[in-house]
Amino acid sequence: MLDIITRDSNEVFRDLGLVKASMTLIGEDQLRRFYEAMGPTIEMSGGSVANSIAGIAALGGTCGYIGKVAADEFGERFTHDLASLGVELDLAIARSDEGATGRCHVFITDDAQRTMATYLGASNQLRVEDVKEKLIARSEITYVEGYLFDLPPAKEAIRKVVNFAHDYDSMVALSLSDMFCVDRHRLDFLELVTHDVDVLLCNETEVCSLFQVESLERAFLNLEELGILAVVTRGPRGADVLTVTGVVSVPAVEVERFRERSLVDMAIENAVEGCVRESAGAIAAMQQARGTTDRQLSTMLSSIAIDEQRHADLAWAVHAWLSTRLTSAERAQLRTAMRDELRAMGAGRVTA
Repeated sequence: MLDIITRDSNEVFRDLGLVKASMTLIGEDQLRRFYEAMGPTIEMSGGSVANSIAGIAALGGTCGYIGKVAADEFGERFTHDLASLGVELDLAIARSDEGATGRCHVFITDDAQRTMATYLGASNQLRVEDVKEKLIARSEITYVEGYLFDLPPAKEAIRKVVNFAHDYDSMVALSLSDMFCVDRHRLDFLELVTHDVDVLLCNETEVCSLFQVESLERAFLNLEELGILAVVTRGPRGADVLTVTGVVSVPAVEVERFRERSLVDMAIENAVEGCVRESAGAIAAMQQARGTTDRQLSTMLSSIAIDEQRHADLAWAVHAWLSTRLTSAERAQLRTAMRDELRAMGAGRVTA
């Protein structure tokens, strides 16, 4: 699944009928309407389980991913992003009648809340025949996404995944996905949690909805009886982890409020750090590579020069794009900042 993210200061999501801070499922026929309603977007591979797998891989863990994409641009991008992190992939390719690659339209409001409109598409067409045991057989933990319960074929595939996990002594972890997903599949989830799940990942509203209780404490009583390890996120209050020895509370990390910057400020930083300094670094490294008689050192410096040049090329491309969006006075500021940096470099006053 691909995430399509936009900042929504005007709360456009309301005009689309979405409920703030929740997830709404949409059909393929609604994709154009939702995409065209969004402002400038950032597009990246996503999905609850895929994000977790990407995080584990980035931390040096060994992991794999079983799923389904369509033979389209989004499917290719999703495959590339996970593979580039070293994730071992077992992706089925959807038939033409099984929909496009899934995507999630994410509207971020000024209070940092995210409201989502999700098209599950091919990801929810995972079928029994798409599930192979080779990755599961080597896994210590098999992590299942709750959204997959929204269509019968995927639900049957999940049962096969869980059975494979048991056959190979792999622990089963389940993400409840969201409160509405729990409401739709409460009985299925309760059956799975009661008999098959070792680790439950959810937030406070989801687990309370699952057990139809009004407090997290009462939900924990139900989980304690089942002997399940549970991680429950609680927004600004952090997270609670239920273990065999009790509940461990993990506080939320305090972060500084994001400070908005003007376009010209970003353009100047890109020009100074990227265009000027990276270009100078590439030239310096190449000159040093040519000036040494040590072949190993020359090879290393040449590699650095190529890397610095790539950074410089990207900075110059960004510079060209930003310059078209600045006023003439701002472009003059930009040129002055670049000249000042070149003078400082010539006087030897620049430090890395």
